[in-house]
Amino acid sequence: MVPDAAYVKVLYAVSTSLTVVLGWVVWQHREKPGAIPLFGSIAGAAWWSAGLFLSSVVSDPDLSVLLGRFYFVGVVTMVASIALFALEYTGREHLVTRRTVALLSIHPVAVVFLAFVNPGNVFYASIVADPSAVTGFSVERAIGFWIHVAYSYGVTLFVAVLVFEMLYRSRALYRGQIVVLAAAVLSPAAANLPTLLNVVSFDTTPIGFVASNALFTLAITRYRLIDLAPIARDRVLDTVEDAVYVVDRDHRIVDVNPAARELAEGTSGADELVGRDISDLLSPLPEAYELYRDIVETGEEQTTEFPLDGRHYDIEATTIDDSRGSHVGWLFLVRDITVRKRREQELKRRNEQLNEFASVVSHDLRNPLNVADGYVDLARTTGDVSHLEEVDATLDRMEAIIDDVLALAREGEGVTDPTPVSLQSVAEAAWGNVDTADGTLRIVDDVTISADRDRLARLLENLFRNSIEHGCSDLSDEKQFVGIEVGTLGESSRTTGFYVADDGPGIPESKLDQVFESGYTTAEDGTGFGLAIVKQIADAHGWNCSATESDRGGARIEIRGVTARLDEQN
Repeated sequence: MVPDAAYVKVLYAVSTSLTVVLGWVVWQHREKPGAIPLFGSIAGAAWWSAGLFLSSVVSDPDLSVLLGRFYFVGVVTMVASIALFALEYTGREHLVTRRTVALLSIHPVAVVFLAFVNPGNVFYASIVADPSAVTGFSVERAIGFWIHVAYSYGVTLFVAVLVFEMLYRSRALYRGQIVVLAAAVLSPAAANLPTLLNVVSFDTTPIGFVASNALFTLAITRYRLIDLAPIARDRVLDTVEDAVYVVDRDHRIVDVNPAARELAEGTSGADELVGRDISDLLSPLPEAYELYRDIVETGEEQTTEFPLDGRHYDIEATTIDDSRGSHVGWLFLVRDITVRKRREQELKRRNEQLNEFASVVSHDLRNPLNVADGYVDLARTTGDVSHLEEVDATLDRMEAIIDDVLALAREGEGVTDPTPVSLQSVAEAAWGNVDTADGTLRIVDDVTISADRDRLARLLENLFRNSIEHGCSDLSDEKQFVGIEVGTLGESSRTTGFYVADDGPGIPESKLDQVFESGYTTAEDGTGFGLAIVKQIADAHGWNCSATESDRGGARIEIRGVTARLDEQN
């Protein structure tokens, strides 16, 4: 026996064995998308290798020739099946119809018929027993065979184009899988060329089967080819409304879905995400980057809420492990929960309002009502109608309380459509709406902010009125009037703030935390709702307000967290 022939037979045996084992593995996952046609392709390769192996070891020349014809069943099965697999794998399963299967079946039926019948020697010019050949037979090919070859290579090229097209449009996370798959598909065709070109005297295609088997095994074990094909990812992740980011251990973004890309464009202006370091994406958002670092450093799956640019997001972080259980990255699911948070805040606000209304009815309105009732009784008893003047004053106070409570309820509604407004122009308009007597207003500087103009005006009106009412004290028959100042607070490039300060008596340090509470007042005729309304309007905008001492010893109310309109600054 020629040693080279022995090596070829071993090659055929190894190729057959490996292909059978791989086919068994794929068959165990036959319910997965694309698994059946992939199994058909592997089974065809096994049949091809087995036919060559058996023809090379049998001693009967006629049987060798028969096996030489019979292995074409595997050839055509492999070609048709790999075409169906490519359609399903690349997301074109809607093309896998009975009509498509019928059309693809024409070639196998025709080739098997020609290989066995060979009418007019159209497929083989001759096929005869040849003990000197490794396979035990030799052939002289005819036109039908070359048409079969051209068709088979055309299908292989078609499959390669589909796979490479998917490589071009796929995300980086799946490119390794696709590259390995493309190499597995092309390996048999590349190995078959030396035989077609008569470079060698035996069929070298099983060499390609060995390489293809190794590549398919790599795709299945490392890239989970039959557990999750990229088309499954496209159909699931691309239609998910939540933003999905996949980050590897080196903090590089390896995959995103359209929602994630849209979110990144809106928050950081980034467009190309895949391949970028996460620090580049989050550098304009230091708070978000610190949150990312905290999540990654803990190494644990977690869910947290995060405010950003006036919106609220729920971030779910999940570890990604490979088939060996090793940590390879992170999956971040970012869900916009702004609407939910607003509903929660609105519900909380309304519950607080109910408590406030109950307090007003039980205390703030009941007290003046009892006073009015007492004066009415005095008027009836004494006949002195002058007591009714006190009743009138009491009713006026009750009306003021009711008006303020209603304003408190209205101003708590969230601001949904803010517009760019000038702080200076709104402050000047608000000053004109307040009974300022001889008070003075000084606007230190201006800023353009995003706000509801009317409600911002009411906020300033209440602050001005509060300063004037509490900043004046009786000195015999004279009045001391307060001076009010409006200025801005610099916070960051994206947010700003403003303040209203006066030179009145100020607020005791022990009372600074109470001044925004409903009903709190130090004035005998005050309702105690002025600064509560200020806080409600600020909360409705998503701002924060606080009280402190001004530079001139009076009260200073600061409003922070205001969205700055940098493109429209004066």
